Amino acid sequence: MVRFLLMLLNVLLLLACAQQKKENTFNEVVLMPVYQMDSIYHLFGNNNWRVIQGRDTSYVYFSRQNDLLIHVYNFKMQQGDSVQSALQKIVCTPKGIFWEKYLDTFRLISASHKELIWLNNLDTLVFKVGNNHALQQRYKSILYTMQPTINLTDFLIRSHYDYLHGTHYADDTAKFKRSSKK
Repeated sequence: MVRFLLMLLNVLLLLACAQQKKENTFNEVVLMPVYQMDSIYHLFGNNNWRVIQGRDTSYVYFSRQNDLLIHVYNFKMQQGDSVQSALQKIVCTPKGIFWEKYLDTFRLISASHKELIWLNNLDTLVFKVGNNHALQQRYKSILYTMQPTINLTDFLIRSHYDYLHGTHYADDTAKFKRSSKK
């Protein structure tokens, strides 16, 4: 009888431990690094940026959709219109913040209001605040300068107008030739 009671006590003890462990997993909260999304937003804003590397110029527009998602539009300007457009995403997950950039995925490893550091395998992508509201972007030892431009809607309308009329009102480095169409 004593042996039966000891065995019953052991079974009850094991069941109590198993139940306790189950309750702990239910009460765990997975925190997502949303505060780092605010650092990204602080650095880029909902802005259109001109990216200059030597004589090559492209544009990047950041659009925060909600607390967990930022859309990133890359494009070039040709004949007063945006071409070679690509949509990228910056996504906040319980495992971290990821930038799905073309065929690569970068993971945010450090964020502040003055610098962002992303990692893809062994390559780092660094954005750092420079002079005159410009950003310095460094990737694979190549330095890019990012300059804020006017808002995206005005920029696209003015670029198209400049192309049609041979003017230069848009905050753009391209010098368009006067079009013969009117």
